[in-house]
Amino acid sequence: MNEKFRVAYLEAIDTIIEQLNWRFEKLRKVSEDFEFLSGSNIVSIDENILSKFCMGLVDKYAADLNGPEFLSEVLSAKKLFPPLNENFKQMDHLEILQLVHDFDLTPNYKNMETAYRIYLTIPVTFASAERSFSKLKLMKNYLRFAMGQERLSNLSILAIE
Repeated sequence: MNEKFRVAYLEAIDTIIEQLNWRFEKLRKVSEDFEFLSGSNIVSIDENILSKFCMGLVDKYAADLNGPEFLSEVLSAKKLFPPLNENFKQMDHLEILQLVHDFDLTPNYKNMETAYRIYLTIPVTFASAERSFSKLKLMKNYLRFAMGQERLSNLSILAIE
């Protein structure tokens, strides 16, 4: 009995570690896509390389970002934003988004604002989806044999919501 518990415990720990590594790897890749939008990178990266990063991000989020406008906004921000805040080089994504709002620059930098909002909300969307699948998995294992598919689906929706 004690050995069964030990094996089940170690399997659960392995699964948790594997899932955490998978999640962190996915978030690391997303973070790399948006890293060029930090204050230090906008200021220090060459315009040709910024252009490459912008187009890469636009390819991934084509429904949300307009390529030529986004590139134009980033290149403009490279020159305009540092004088607005003397600590611009140390600013992270959230602080830059706040800067855009504080100076009411959203109409002129709508694609940049959208990119920052996407980046800053991705962890929240990951958690919500993961929570939904976790609930469904728990319910399905526990209730699978006790009820029909329609009732299971309805209970899943209730538990997730």
